[in-house]
Amino acid sequence: MKERPAVPSELFMDLLCQSGVMISQCDLCGRTHFASGERTGDYAEGELEAMRKKADTEPDRFVEHTDEDSLALGFLSGRRVIWGCSCNKARDYEDFILANEDFIIRFLKARNEEAIRKSKESLKAMGEA
Repeated sequence: MKERPAVPSELFMDLLCQSGVMISQCDLCGRTHFASGERTGDYAEGELEAMRKKADTEPDRFVEHTDEDSLALGFLSGRRVIWGCSCNKARDYEDFILANEDFIIRFLKARNEEAIRKSKESLKAMGEA
């Protein structure tokens, strides 16, 4: 039996997913998710029924979220990620960040120091103009 991937942390997904949508694909696995909670009136006529039919015939590709009014959506490397997708592939990104935490911190610190230096140079040049 194939082991299910570790779930990304709530903190990671909460910071990642800042948008809400009714329907979207998880670009990490190709599954299409759709919310069918209280706001089902937000779908175009026949759209929700068509999605439910797809979920019935292809449950591995189309996932209905009956308890959700919208889906939490975020982006990793320009790819859409849906909070709660069973692929749990966002965990790979979280693990990468954690495994490289010291380097990432050093990089961001150096980058910020460079930005501060350039800003000071610009302010100095404006004062001389």
